[in-house]
Amino acid sequence: MRLASLHLLSSFREKTKMKSYAVFLSQQTIYTLVISSS
Repeated sequence: MRLASLHLLSSFREKTKMKSYAVFLSQQTIYTLVISSS
């Protein structure tokens, strides 16, 4: 049981990492678009 919860926690951490990376990428894209358009 403990191993299962540990695996769940690690997968949740991976999802959070991917989500923050996606947010970072979209912010970079928006930033680049704003700079190139101005």
